[in-house]
Amino acid sequence: MELRTAAPAARMAVFGLIGLTGFVPNLLALYGLTAAGMHYLPAEVLANQSGVLWNFLLIETLLFRDRRAHRHWADRVGRFALLANADLLLRIPLIALFVAWLGMAVLPATVCGLLATFVLRFVGTEALVYLPKRQRAARGTVVRARRPGAGADRVESVSEASR
Repeated sequence: MELRTAAPAARMAVFGLIGLTGFVPNLLALYGLTAAGMHYLPAEVLANQSGVLWNFLLIETLLFRDRRAHRHWADRVGRFALLANADLLLRIPLIALFVAWLGMAVLPATVCGLLATFVLRFVGTEALVYLPKRQRAARGTVVRARRPGAGADRVESVSEASR
C-alpha cells in the first residue's frame, strides 16, 4: 500500500495522521514507565523512541516511499531519529511547564507537547530526511542563439555558472 501525496498540504495531513497513530505506542510506553515508578521526564525520552520507530516505519512505507532512493535506509533512520529526538529539546520543557505550572497530568501534557511541535517535525522531516538532494546542473557549454547584432553563423558559448 502506498499513499500518493504530491501537494505539501496533503503530505502534512498524512504525516499528521501517521503521527496521531504514533501517540499509541508513545503513550502506552509512557504510561508503563511512569506506572513502574520512573520520573515522567526520563520516561518521556524513553517512550518517545517507541513512537519514533512506529512513525518512521509508517512514513517510510506509506508517505515517502517514492522519495527514498537518494538516501540509504540507515541514513534515513538516523536523520529521522535525530530530528525526532531533537524535538524533545523543545517538548520536554514544554511538557514540564504544562505539568508543573498548569497542573496537567503527564499524558495530556505529552499530547499537548506533541501537537505544539507538529509543524516543526513535519518541515524538518521533509527537508532533512526525504527531500531529494538538489542535483547540480552539469557545467558545460550551452550554445545560445544569435546575439542581437551578431552574424548568422556566430553563436555564444556560455557556462551554466554565468547564467
